[in-house]
Amino acid sequence: MVKKFNYLLVIVVAFFVSCATLSQLIQKPTVSFNKMELKDFSFEDITANFNLAVNNPNAFGISLAGYDYQFSIEEQNFLSGDLPQNVQLLANQTSYIDVPVTIKFKELYQMFQNMKDKDETGYGIKGHVHVKGPWDVLKIPFSASGKIPAVKLPKIGLAGIKIQSLSFSGVQLDLNIEVDNPNIFGFNLNNFNYNLLLSGKNVANGLNPEGATIPEKGKGVIRFPLNLNFASVGQLLTSALREGKVDYKLTGDAGIKTPFGNTQLPFNRIGDAKIWR
Repeated sequence: MVKKFNYLLVIVVAFFVSCATLSQLIQKPTVSFNKMELKDFSFEDITANFNLAVNNPNAFGISLAGYDYQFSIEEQNFLSGDLPQNVQLLANQTSYIDVPVTIKFKELYQMFQNMKDKDETGYGIKGHVHVKGPWDVLKIPFSASGKIPAVKLPKIGLAGIKIQSLSFSGVQLDLNIEVDNPNIFGFNLNNFNYNLLLSGKNVANGLNPEGATIPEKGKGVIRFPLNLNFASVGQLLTSALREGKVDYKLTGDAGIKTPFGNTQLPFNRIGDAKIWR
């Protein structure tokens, strides 16, 4: 009985000694922030993709179990997550993993009212990369900070209507569509798909392929011709010419190309448009 106990004791001691030796031989991986990219852009939300470099200094592969993070805006917690991710970290190599964080601007501005008046906002992210060790999961910390644009919705409206020519049959007009961009980045606008009502009457719709470059924190104008028949809109035009303005409703969407990607910009605007010759 004593011999059996001594034998078990030797096995237990040898086991813990081997564990200690093994843990000393295994080097802890390191994690560093590589870069942040803005992607999947729209005027409703954007994804900030945080790319992390995970270095495995060991002569054998190690498995990544996942990551957790806390994302803050102006030092106040905004989003958090804890996601599993099964990735093999190759021996003696640096592997890269992505931590995507989707920011919904409506939620952002509801939580941070002062963001509406800012062009950009400071962010911070911190968390842990979960690496499977020989006996447990190691949580290796990471952090990063920087600034992202506070994206605002551009305004599209009918700035005015110029009469180019009049005849017995109709009138040729030039529509001046104004795009007001409150953002710190410019964009290209094209494929303007619209429907226009003047004084409640549907007078035009279609797709205008002409593009325009809209500057940062500035305005741009899209001009395109419109021919109207007096038989259908004669009374409307007579009243509008007399008053020098007409009420309108402009709806549709336009293709937008930004530094962060392409998106569609819907618009729905009502107002008064000036008419001049």
